[in-house]
Amino acid sequence: MDNRAQDVRVALESANVPSPRVDLVRAVEAGTRVRRRRWYAAAGGVTALAMVGTFALAQALGAPPAQGPDGIDTLAGDPVKPYTNCTVRTLPMPDAQEFAGYVAADPTGRYAVGGVAERDGSTRAVLWTDGKPQVLDVRAKTVEARDVNAAGVVVGSATAENGREFAWIYRDGAVRELRVTGLPGSATARAVNERGDVLGGVWTSKRSMTVVWTGEDLGSVVQVRTTGDPGPRDIAEDGTLVGGTQSEASAKPGRPMVWTPDGTPKQLDVPAGFTGGHATAVRGGWAIGWLSKAATEQYATDAPLTIKPQTNPTRVAMDVSTSIPARWELSTGAVTTWPERAGPAEAVNAAGWAVLTSPPGGGPAAVVRDGQVYEVAGSANGFPMTISDDGRHLYGMPTGSDRAGMDLLLWTC
Repeated sequence: MDNRAQDVRVALESANVPSPRVDLVRAVEAGTRVRRRRWYAAAGGVTALAMVGTFALAQALGAPPAQGPDGIDTLAGDPVKPYTNCTVRTLPMPDAQEFAGYVAADPTGRYAVGGVAERDGSTRAVLWTDGKPQVLDVRAKTVEARDVNAAGVVVGSATAENGREFAWIYRDGAVRELRVTGLPGSATARAVNERGDVLGGVWTSKRSMTVVWTGEDLGSVVQVRTTGDPGPRDIAEDGTLVGGTQSEASAKPGRPMVWTPDGTPKQLDVPAGFTGGHATAVRGGWAIGWLSKAATEQYATDAPLTIKPQTNPTRVAMDVSTSIPARWELSTGAVTTWPERAGPAEAVNAAGWAVLTSPPGGGPAAVVRDGQVYEVAGSANGFPMTISDDGRHLYGMPTGSDRAGMDLLLWTC
């Protein structure tokens, strides 16, 4: 796989424009991954994930729960390897359609959203409730669900048959458009928090802005002051926003940012040895994302540069990713990085547990819990992209087979 191809995709995702629509289908065919709320930009080489073998399924974990934050029961299990006994199953698709390679889930793990791809290149938004799929009635050519909360409220973006791009919300069994009075341009919805506030963006040919829809009927629209793209990408329960900022004229990594509930922007820490980064998701006082290193180096791997199975892997050289996962504790500003892993952190829960992708040479994904990194069983050929607050439910998709990106997987631990 051409490493620079992913650089281009990453740069496109960081722009303050709607996320790719029909491109989701092409991305799946190319074996790339569309991450939960991951609008980030990176400089330098990026690592192609290589995973080979048959998919492993294990028995359900029957361990008692431990008490977590705010009274949440969190995963206990084997104190040495708590994620070694998870079951992995493929969730059904509506009308036997193929998954469109993206998933978001609510903090309980009951709800998940994604999309299915039609043969004509259009996409439809799907809500899974307790594993059962429901196509949402968003009347548009291409539809993308971006987020869901614990009340089953879904937000996303769409493009109508006439090319008009708009934001939408599914609530109380109905879909409606999200608008900004006085600004008749295009709109996108990126995230929804537990009290129902929606983070998004609106733009015309002359200007663009980040907004938050608030209130019982989402009739109040607050403009967020930003300095450069990509801006905020996720919203916490108290209205805190996280994201990044970058000069439009610069190809260098931007700075990870947080916006307090009153709208005050603040840079998150970038440790020595890193050139920049972005925060991509927030939950329970924790933000996750990635940091970029200043230089790359060469290393060798026995894994093939493809997500499809190969019987005779060859030894090749590839660039070490300059993007590594990071987590910030918002109350203290402390940042933790995992240099042995590639790309951004995938997800975070209220306890601060983070999902990490595979190492540069391929291998299982992992969950960081209480400072320890635990590999997730069944993730060498399929990786989780979300994690529930209790740590027991993780959604993701397969990568190391001819079904790469085309199924929705659920880990139950």
